[in-house]
Amino acid sequence: KNEINVLGGNQLRPNINIFDMCNLYLELLKFDSSIINGNIYNAGYQNHSVLEIANMIKEKINKNNIIINLKPTNDNRSYHICSDKIFDELNFINQYTVEDAIDSLTQAFNEKKLVEPLNNELYYNIKRMQNINLK
Repeated sequence: KNEINVLGGNQLRPNINIFDMCNLYLELLKFDSSIINGNIYNAGYQNHSVLEIANMIKEKINKNNIIINLKPTNDNRSYHICSDKIFDELNFINQYTVEDAIDSLTQAFNEKKLVEPLNNELYYNIKRMQNINLK
């Protein structure tokens, strides 16, 4: 619809590409449990504000007619993580960026692989959890 609605915008979000997340799971299965057992690792890659991500999307899909609508929110939760430990201890290096994820999603939209993406509850965690009565 050539619009991106951003609630707030300054909230930080750690990001990791799904391909990196899957690769990490596969790598973790190879480790001796004595190395990773009881440890906590942040696996995020890039910390960006919600507004920065919206601007990346606008720039990546290269449509000048896209409007970013900033809307107020009462949910100002903001998360910023450091993933140095997972690199230092397990030598895990992310290979994919937020921009790569935007490219993948753009391709999926263009190829019509997403069924009713603006209305399908499968793409909205809260709606999905409510409809299956997950508590």
